Amino acid sequence: MKEKDYFSLGDKYFDSGLLRKAFLTVKAGAYKGDTSCQQNLGYFYDEGVGTFVNKEKAIYWYRKSARLGECSSALNLGILYRDRGLFFWQKNGFFMQRI
Repeated sequence: MKEKDYFSLGDKYFDSGLLRKAFLTVKAGAYKGDTSCQQNLGYFYDEGVGTFVNKEKAIYWYRKSARLGECSSALNLGILYRDRGLFFWQKNGFFMQRI
């Protein structure tokens, strides 16, 4: 299966309400290197979609995909830092969006 296929399939599962399947599919795509899957995996960990909430893993995946050019991840990373009161990191998170 190609990298973008994981994203599309995960999106279909998500829209169908099969959240655990969506999480597992997106996770597989993220480990294959798909930045869209990495961004979504960060979101799934951030909000607890199909898994338990894990802010550290959310930060890891947001940061990984942001460094590869996924602007939404940089924005989500900055918001996550802001919500946690890490204003120094918030500045760096939003800075990464311009990369």
